[in-house]
Amino acid sequence: MPHSGTLINFPGQESDEQIFIYIRRYPVAFLPAAVLTLLVTGLGLAVIALLGIGTLFSQSELILIGSAFLLFMMLFGLIEFIDFYFDLHIVTDRRLVDIDQHRLFNRTVSELLLDDIQDVKAKSKGILATFFDFGDVMIQTAGTQANFEFTDVHHPNEVAAIIIDLSDQTQRGVPIADRHPEGPIAAIINDVMLPHTADHENELPT
Repeated sequence: MPHSGTLINFPGQESDEQIFIYIRRYPVAFLPAAVLTLLVTGLGLAVIALLGIGTLFSQSELILIGSAFLLFMMLFGLIEFIDFYFDLHIVTDRRLVDIDQHRLFNRTVSELLLDDIQDVKAKSKGILATFFDFGDVMIQTAGTQANFEFTDVHHPNEVAAIIIDLSDQTQRGVPIADRHPEGPIAAIINDVMLPHTADHENELPT
């Protein structure tokens, strides 16, 4: 399988570790936050413009206030986007890796071995998620480890199916080198579902 190779990788990846899922949060899921940010920005600028009708502030003061507010909202939107975009979810032939970006300078990397997976569920909530086929994949772990959650991922049912398949193979004692999704989808890379081909060779999208 070509999913271990040179086109995609992540920190700490083993040289022979094959990647079967490599996805970020689905861009459409950011739409409500983007719309809300734009509405607040427009409303704030409208209020500042209304202040100009009175004599409470001079024109130069209103320009300064408006510029500061606009700069703040742009920074806020940028931070929200970075927090959203740089979340990364990875599934390999031996583990799950969940990389969570928290604002600008804080990132958490969590790992879960396939052996420790107890249950996997996919959930799409709301009209937008149902129409565009994105949602959450919740991974229940065995023992005292914290549960995993892949948030706002595209094709959540297919993601869950691949994780369940690989976990089942692990628990049946299938060697690492022989583990690969046995369903119709061979991998999901950057939101693109790659089906099995006749020779089981799939090229990763660049």
